[in-house]
Amino acid sequence: MSYDRQRLFEDSDPMDFAEVQHGEFSVRVSAPERAILETIHDATTNAAVDSALELMRGLTTLRPRVLQWLLEGCRSIKVKRFFLWAAEASGHEWFNRLEAARVDLGKGKRLFYRGGRFDRKYRITVPRDEAHA
Repeated sequence: MSYDRQRLFEDSDPMDFAEVQHGEFSVRVSAPERAILETIHDATTNAAVDSALELMRGLTTLRPRVLQWLLEGCRSIKVKRFFLWAAEASGHEWFNRLEAARVDLGKGKRLFYRGGRFDRKYRITVPRDEAHA
């Protein structure tokens, strides 16, 4: 197990974390909403992006209010764009409760997935394979 304090977010909130008990020890870990954004941030290869996308498909119970807070405070344009694309492509119910217009998506195009296709809405490269959409 490793501890990584990333500077991916401007601020933190207690909702961003959970406590995990193991015997006498308690460890503070990222809540699922924060963890998926950190996973996307750490995805530097196509294989890692594919894995993050697979995780994303299973995240049916994320909290929109926590996601909104995290997305607005996230410092990575690539992470925000890919997350929103993947959430929409996965068809999650909670996606419709996000206010994407309040999330700063920056300017210009971003390369995130090498050899992928360019998504015009989020201006980022995503997996080309239609099985990912």
